[in-house]
Parts: sequence; structure tokens; C-alpha cells
Amino acid sequence: MPKKIRLMTDYGCYPLWWDELDQVGDLDPESLPLSQETIQRLYHWADAFEARLNLADPSDSPEVKPEEVEHFEWEGLSLWKQLNQELAPDYEVVYFSSHFSEIFTDSAKLEEKLKLNLMKFNQTYWKCVRENISQAFDQVVANRCRMVIHPPEGESAVLIAMEEFNDLTAIETAHNEKKLLEAKIIREELFSEYHFNHQIVRPNPFSEPITESSITITLDPDVAEVFKTSEDVNDALRYLLSAIVEKKSYGAADY
Repeated sequence: MPKKIRLMTDYGCYPLWWDELDQVGDLDPESLPLSQETIQRLYHWADAFEARLNLADPSDSPEVKPEEVEHFEWEGLSLWKQLNQELAPDYEVVYFSSHFSEIFTDSAKLEEKLKLNLMKFNQTYWKCVRENISQAFDQVVANRCRMVIHPPEGESAVLIAMEEFNDLTAIETAHNEKKLLEAKIIREELFSEYHFNHQIVRPNPFSEPITESSITITLDPDVAEVFKTSEDVNDALRYLLSAIVEKKSYGAADY
């Protein structure tokens, strides 16, 4: 029958404990048939927990961020699976979650609970990180660069936010490319209108016919404000023409 060991952190202790009725206390990882890589991971995991408390002055302990708690629990789950793999069949390892204050014997149940907790956490914490993410997003767009994030297993809300940030960057890029494509299409459509085929041009049925003796004159804006129609222009010019003819007639009579 395998002996039971509990994976659990506490201040000033090894992260492994006996979970037997006749054996108590913490357990040195070096005394177990574990790989050096796993032993070092255990030490680092325990150090991360120790760093939460200032033993000299507990009131001056650093603030533990929510994403740090999440990362710690996911690392604990990973270590738990690794320990059971390396210590089987002589030992059976259970896990105590300091976050949930609960002992787990099934890693799948802990993983499910961590994922549910992550979803609830994201709903509240996303509001806190959203402003910073938006600012970073604006900066990335301004610099025309890309950011690629590869979230590890047990990704925190920040990593999830950054993943959404990557999606936003891709959307913004696609939006800009779409605008450029639309502008190109409009430009090409406009250009096609400029190439008239004069052989197939037909008169405008809604305009007055232009005779061979008619000419087209462009009026300056200030003149066009006074003379609104062709009749107005022709009447004014006829009056001016008659004045000029009359003046010439008087001039000729003087001689």
C-alpha cells in the first residue's frame, strides 16, 4: 500500500508533509526518489509562498497580486501531477490548496475549480486591467508594431487580456487594410469614369439644344450671383452692346 504525502506550503517548512497517522511533520524532498529538476521546482514554489510574508514585520508584508495567486496554484497543480508520476507506485500525493483552504485528492477536480475561479476572477479583474491594455493597444497601433503572447497553462487574467489585445491589434490591422482596399476600389471606379468614349456619347434629353452658333461662357462667381440664367446674361450683354453701338454712332456724327 503506497504511503501518503501531502503537497502543502507553510512558512519555514518544506513543501512536502507526511499524510499518515503514524508519521507527521514536513519532509525533505531530497530524501525522496525525485529528479533534481522537480526538487528545484519545489524549492522555488515554496520560496514564492515565503515571499508573501515579512517575518520581521508582518504588517510590512508585500501585497500579493491576484495573478500571482493564480500562477502559484497552477504551479502547485503541475507539481502535484509530476510528484505522483515520479513517486508512484510507492507514494500517493494529495494537495492542499492555500487559496481554497481545501485538500484535494483528484487533480481533475482542482483543475476544474481553478478554471471556474479564473472565469469569475476575469469578470472583476478585467475592469482593472482594461484601461492599461487600451493604452498599450493605442501605443502599439501608433508604432505600427505587433505583440505576440503565448499564454502558459493556467493563464492569468492579464494574459487573457493581452490575448484579447492581440485580437484587437489584428482587428485594427484588418480594418486599416479594408479601408485601403475600399479606397483603391473607389479610386479605380472613379478613374474608369474619366475615360469617356466620345463615339457613344448621347445628348442630354433634359437640357436645351445648343445650336452651332451658340457658345459656352464661364461666369465668375460674383457675376453668376447676379445673372442666374442665360436670359439674364443675354439681356445685359444686349443692353451693353446697344450702348456701345450708340456711343460709336454719336462719335461718328461729330466728324
